[in-house]
Amino acid sequence: MNYEKNIVLGLLKQPKRLLFVIDLINLDYFSSKIFKLFYKNFKNYYVEKGNFVNEEILKDIIGSINLDSDKKTKEVRSVLLNKLTEIICEEDIADEEFKYSVEELLKNKQKQIIKIAIERGADFLVKEDIDKAINILADNVSDAKLITSIGSAGRNAKRVASEYKRKYQNIEEGGLGERVKIPFNIIQEITAGGKRGDFWIIGSYTGDGKTQFLKECAYDARMNKKNVVFISLEMSDEEMMLMFLTRHSHKFKDGGLYYSHIERGMLSKQDKEIYFKTLDDWENNDEYGQIYIWYPDIDITVSDIRARLEAIQTLFNIDLVVIDYDELIEAERKRSDQRLEMNEVLRKLKNMAGKFNNNLGFFMLCAHQMSRSGYDKACERGFYVLGDLGITSGTEKNANLIMWILRTEEMKEQKECLIGISKYRTGAPLERGVRFFEDYATSYIGDLE
Repeated sequence: MNYEKNIVLGLLKQPKRLLFVIDLINLDYFSSKIFKLFYKNFKNYYVEKGNFVNEEILKDIIGSINLDSDKKTKEVRSVLLNKLTEIICEEDIADEEFKYSVEELLKNKQKQIIKIAIERGADFLVKEDIDKAINILADNVSDAKLITSIGSAGRNAKRVASEYKRKYQNIEEGGLGERVKIPFNIIQEITAGGKRGDFWIIGSYTGDGKTQFLKECAYDARMNKKNVVFISLEMSDEEMMLMFLTRHSHKFKDGGLYYSHIERGMLSKQDKEIYFKTLDDWENNDEYGQIYIWYPDIDITVSDIRARLEAIQTLFNIDLVVIDYDELIEAERKRSDQRLEMNEVLRKLKNMAGKFNNNLGFFMLCAHQMSRSGYDKACERGFYVLGDLGITSGTEKNANLIMWILRTEEMKEQKECLIGISKYRTGAPLERGVRFFEDYATSYIGDLE
């Protein structure tokens, strides 16, 4: 198998694969000068222009080589064009074959480094310069270890200027880029939305609205062309689907339809028409993102969730994963202390948010249920503090942001709830919270007018 050719072929057919390997593969890893030149063009074009090279762009780059150049340059141009024509005619390779080719290229480079180290070290052993031999072996083994695998790639922390300039300009101009907008103005202003790798926790006492909050975020994300996976460990997929449809009915009727009227078949003739219009728009409007609702079996683990997400990823690129809620996920390893099991679950969820899909990750929102004692203290005080949440140390360590929802009896009468931020790793918290309007009967929660 020609691993170098497979890599070039894979990048030509799916240019965004470059993101998986740009920090892994250096030019000197290629033994073929032709494939090295192809890869050089892929990397240079992305670094300089921020775009990916496709077949047409690569043709233009090679075609722009000066025909008045020396004979050797003309020959290289001719060989590149011939090889490109040959590769273009081939079928794309599967993702697994592409990854395998990358791994083999990396292994071959490691073998080269170790082989050279052994040969040079042996020369000094013959000369009985043991210290020199040890140093050469140690240095080269260290270099070999720096060549990592595609599954555990780090970031070249030096080569970031062009990428981060583009990101900053996008934010400055009001663009979200890869971020998922939060449909609550003050929270969106504080956070600028959730980004890939972020792990946010939203806590509330039972019935206070954590599922409604998660639904609202997932719904708004889909309306903004983001792809969502909603994992409901408490409510059935049928219940969640009706909740989303009830929320969507607000688009066609001021105040929306009542969940219970849909569930019980009690809609008026006019409302039935609105409901059917809601259904048609939900299913057929191509302006929305994808959404997948999953109601798994009991005793589910993080590994089970990852396996299902990997299957869904083959259908669409996942932007947001919502989990309702964390304490219903089983630890892989049973321990005597439940807090240690919870720490393991949260640590693995956070890791998955950042490492999924070859380190591209996704934004994860996860619900957490408060204890009765924590709720009583919050009602007395008027807001939650971290100590009320009944969370483990792992929750605080792993979460980028911890939010809460509070509904006192007075708030319930006014159809309001209080939402606050107890911890935000990269910004100021919203410790005492802000009031929002809620009408859970019509599946709505949003800013007060």
